[in-house]
Amino acid sequence: MNFRSLNISTKLILSVAIGVILGIIVLVSTVSIYISENMEKEAKDSIFLASKRYTNYMEGILNETVALTKGIATSLNGMFEHNNQVDADLIESLMKNLFDSSLYSAYTFLY
Repeated sequence: MNFRSLNISTKLILSVAIGVILGIIVLVSTVSIYISENMEKEAKDSIFLASKRYTNYMEGILNETVALTKGIATSLNGMFEHNNQVDADLIESLMKNLFDSSLYSAYTFLY
């Protein structure tokens, strides 16, 4: 079957159908590209926020440990400066209180 031998209405319908199909292909391609770029951006933002939350969580753990260590160091330095003798029971009590007050020292056993 030759395109020249078709009726004018068939040629017109065929031309419109081809145009509609090409338009749908262009529309689907454009929407797919836009959605993929948007999804990539959202994935990067989600990963960034998750890493930022984890960083803040780890910073809190480390800051608590540093603060407790500085507190025990200050207590021990004060005890060593003002007393000429060392009280082992007091040092043991300070260390126990240090590890009892920390949320992240669950596996520390000094008893």
